[in-house]
Amino acid sequence: MSVRKVKSAVRTVELLEYLAARHDEPARLREISDALEMPRSSAHALLRTLVAQGWVRSDHTGTLYGIGIRA
Repeated sequence: MSVRKVKSAVRTVELLEYLAARHDEPARLREISDALEMPRSSAHALLRTLVAQGWVRSDHTGTLYGIGIRA
């Protein structure tokens, strides 16, 4: 039996795995969206949500992202 995947959940996990693999090296939105082959608008929306929930951190300018304390 095939399991139906929820696209936003898959993208969220892929994004968190990508940032975790970078360890303490932050990434820009463009790097993230290019690496994950995800539209920038989708990546940005996910990042904003994950930052608000503590799973992702951003710098004071909001242009660099890294894995957050909750991850």
